[in-house]
Amino acid sequence: MQYQSNCIMKKFLDRHSVNVSVLPPCVHYDLWKHPRWKEDYDKPLDEDPCPDCDVRFTADAEGVYRAKIAPASILIPSRWRKRPYMDTIILIGLPQHITVAYIKETSTQIFVEYVDPAGPSGDRQGCEEVQMWIHSYLGPRMGKTIKFYQAAKGINFQCDKNDVMCQTWIWYWVYFRLIRSINTQVLSRHIYRLGQDKNSLERVHRFNCWLADLYKLGFYTNESPSQTKVALLHTPKRPQPAARAEKKPSRMQ
Repeated sequence: MQYQSNCIMKKFLDRHSVNVSVLPPCVHYDLWKHPRWKEDYDKPLDEDPCPDCDVRFTADAEGVYRAKIAPASILIPSRWRKRPYMDTIILIGLPQHITVAYIKETSTQIFVEYVDPAGPSGDRQGCEEVQMWIHSYLGPRMGKTIKFYQAAKGINFQCDKNDVMCQTWIWYWVYFRLIRSINTQVLSRHIYRLGQDKNSLERVHRFNCWLADLYKLGFYTNESPSQTKVALLHTPKRPQPAARAEKKPSRMQ
């Protein structure tokens, strides 16, 4: 469903002149089904070779964060240079969950609106690392001053203990923020009230069902051919079958 939601939001955002990556999943997951195959795989099995976010941050045992850009992301330099619109949505993965940044470019500067659905219960250090990365990675590439701010910082979208719909909340925010043009203060208050009234999980579930219905109706945009190639290239390959032993000559005459 994450991939389907991604394709639906691509359709919406294209209509509103906002860039967003379509990040296709692996073509198959055969490697994870065959334990013996894992011995021949030289990459960590807990890292998705076809990530569901544009950039993923991981932290080592010493708390050092490292960023890795998805090969299908619009952040890849060759795609970034060809981006059709000024504004961009990127999904940012922290060690435990996914966050989102809305990059709004003007002629003189860049505004980055960052949202972590976990709010005050989220990864504070991770959010700081994201801010530093935005300045160090995007700053030199865009050649403009970047103004970064975190919206809805004090709100835990997933205050219901049964709520595991982190990515759906991201699309909920993106949809109402960009497609319905609701400002951050109004949208933040709305989500806060949903939590206070214990309606947050029901509302995000209904939004998720609505997205699923849109997909069934054909309202979506698939990934580009180059992104499809990326998924094919990075899906772990099946091991080559062992060469069959040569048959011994028959003794029968």
